[in-house]
Amino acid sequence: MTEEPFEPGHDERERHRVAMQAVIIELAERSGGRPVPEVVADLERSLAAQGLPQQPHSWVMAVAQDAANGHAYVESYEAVRDAEEMVHPGHESDTHPSLESWERREEESQMIPPDVPDDDAR
Repeated sequence: MTEEPFEPGHDERERHRVAMQAVIIELAERSGGRPVPEVVADLERSLAAQGLPQQPHSWVMAVAQDAANGHAYVESYEAVRDAEEMVHPGHESDTHPSLESWERREEESQMIPPDVPDDDAR
């Protein structure tokens, strides 16, 4: 990872969240198609290498499953924006790959299957 792009005033919790998000983005970029147990081990090593604390098992599993599917788990929009700058310095676009993936999955999860009537049609 490159230097942290923090402005003065960012608190330690935000630095922690952005560092975690950067680890997640990098993990997702190298983990698509890998077995989840391998991704779990990779995630835990990456967190430790950045001096980040061990995380709850349920969180680790959620992040690893997303990464194994080629998606970056999103902590927050703000963390993604700052973490993307750490992982991909000088990225010119206003859109961030991790957010695009997350937004697409959110939209897909909100879609009503064609055979299920919505509440207004009843």
